[in-house]
This record gives sequence, structure tokens and C-alpha cells, in this order.
Amino acid sequence: MMFTDEEIRNALHVLQTKYPDHKINMKKTISGGNNGDFRIISNEKYDRQSMKRSNISNIIYDSCIFKKVAFTGSMFNNTFFNNSQFSGSGFSNCNFYRVSITSTNQIEFDSNTFSQSNLIQCNISNILFISNGFLNTLFDDCYLENLCFQSNTLEGSQFNNSRLHNVDFGNVNIEFVSVQNSQLDGVIFPFYQLAYIIGIANEIQNENSKITVAIGSRHIPIKEYKEQIEYLIIYYWNKSDYFAMCNLYIVNNDLDQARKCLRDGINTALVNSDFRMIRHFCRLARYHDLLDEDTTQHILTEVDHFLYGTDIPSG
Repeated sequence: MMFTDEEIRNALHVLQTKYPDHKINMKKTISGGNNGDFRIISNEKYDRQSMKRSNISNIIYDSCIFKKVAFTGSMFNNTFFNNSQFSGSGFSNCNFYRVSITSTNQIEFDSNTFSQSNLIQCNISNILFISNGFLNTLFDDCYLENLCFQSNTLEGSQFNNSRLHNVDFGNVNIEFVSVQNSQLDGVIFPFYQLAYIIGIANEIQNENSKITVAIGSRHIPIKEYKEQIEYLIIYYWNKSDYFAMCNLYIVNNDLDQARKCLRDGINTALVNSDFRMIRHFCRLARYHDLLDEDTTQHILTEVDHFLYGTDIPSG
């Protein structure tokens, strides 16, 4: 189906005349010059606008305010947010490529969502994130510096090939985050959530690790945390928390016990129809190569029994 330019102009004119809404601005293209030059937008305030599925490239936003703006599904390429503030805005399912989000003095980003988004070769610094959502967010080849996360959730997010310097995760939900091939320098994690991070075993085993764990107002060196692992295993066993136990057995290089916890955890998840946890167990097992032939066959057999029979999985 094709429409002439005149038909398009007429339709737009009718709708804009009869049903104007200046806050609806979806699928907008905002870009710099034709030669890749940057366009600077300064001191603008965007309030309750819909800019879903926009394509933004070669733009410098300087000291701008984005309040309750919907950017869902948008593409950001070579975009700079300098001393700009986000509040209550939606950036879920967005792609950020070579994007810089920085401030001269630490600025607050509150109640935004970056869930299911991809951040690739991005630089983020001097930001205080309060009550933001980062569910299943990918950070790949990023540099994160001088960041503080408070009351955020990062479940399922991935930090791959990235550098994190002076980043405080001490007061967030960071369960089932994965860290792979990344440098952690001065990074703070919650004490009782550290065992839920996929890939953290390598960092705990590293004698030169520069991470710390937070418990209340105290910051504990990772060496002291490592000395408590036997007690922590008992703590998580008392709660039937097989994921945390599996991860801590990996730290201790006790892979037989780790595989047993993996099996018990997946069996328990099957009984409870908790497929979310089955996914996270499989992510942990794949990361640390726990799925040998016997373990894989056991898991597949139990899943088949659950799906096609009436048997309750057993260890």
C-alpha cells in the first residue's frame, strides 16, 4: 500500500489540527551534521514526552532535564549527556552505543528504568542512581566510574569486558548478575548477596582483588569474607539456598559438591515450577563448566519426568 506525498501531508494536517498533542513525538530522528559533526542542545527541559523508538545520534545534551520521558525502544549512537538529569524516565529495550553519561558533580538519577537495554562502549561517571531498574541489562566494554546505586534492582544484568572503578552496589538487589572478563577496582557489593553473582568466584579467589563487601555501615575486605565461606555455606544450607551454596563451593574448588547443589537446586525449582531459577542455575553452570555428561543427563532426565510424567524430582 502506497500513499502520495499530498495524502500524507493532508492526513498529518487533519490529525494535528483536530487532535493536537505536542508531547507525542515517537520515532523521531535527532542527529548532528551531515559530516558527523555534533549538535549541542543546552538547558532544555523535556517533561512527560513520548519519544519512543527514536533514533538519536551525534548529539550533546548539556545540562538538560528529562522528566518522565518515554524513550522505550530507542537507539542512541555517539550521544553525550553532560550534567543532565533523568527522573522517572523509561529507557527500557534501548540500545546505547558509544554513549557518555557524566556529570561534573555527582548528580541524581531517580526512578528510571534501563531494563532489557544494551549499553556498548559507554562511559558513565559521577552518577547517583536511586530506585532505578536494570533488569537483564547488558553492559559490554563499558567504563563505569564513581557511581553509587541505592535501592536499585540489577537482577540478571551482565557486565562483560568492562571496567568498574569506585562503584558502590552495597544497597541494591544484585542477585544473578554476571561479571565476565571485567576489572573491578574499589567495587562494593552487599555481603549476603555476593554469593548470588555469577562469575564472582574468580574474583573472590583472586588474592589481589580490590572489591569489598558491605554489611550495614561496615565495609569488609574480600579476604575476610573468604574466611567466612564455611559458615556462609551452612547459613545458606539452613535456608535451602542451593544457588548460593553452589557458588561458594566453586570458590572452594569443590566441584563435586557444587554439582550436587546444582542438581538439588534444579530439582527444587522443578517442584516449585520456578523456571526463573532454573535459568539462573543453568547460567551459573555454563559459566563455570559444571555441566559434565552425568550432570547434564541427570538434569534432562528430571526435566523430562517433570514435563511428561507424574514423578517428583529427587536428588
